[in-house]
Amino acid sequence: YEATRGVWAKVPRDENLKYAYATYGGLIMEVYQIECWVKAGSQQYFTRDIALGPDTKRYEFVGRIADEHIRKLYVGKLIKKPPSYGSPFVKVGVVRNEHSVSAA
Repeated sequence: YEATRGVWAKVPRDENLKYAYATYGGLIMEVYQIECWVKAGSQQYFTRDIALGPDTKRYEFVGRIADEHIRKLYVGKLIKKPPSYGSPFVKVGVVRNEHSVSAA
């Protein structure tokens, strides 16, 4: 969770983005529901050391593991994401009207 939720250089422009994928080699390992975005370093990390100054312009999301019906749609699926041209925020996978997602 901690590796996926932070630390991002930008907040995604899509306000409807609700989910983030934790991926490894294109395989979706977990899906998180994004509640909100906050300044990086404002939340406690338990499994990684984050050294950010007070003037950081990076962000992290606050969230939780997605509901089981969402996880069943994505976890274990291999995704092919289009080129992101430097942005980690791309819409991938099975995207339905009510779901926007981010690959991490």
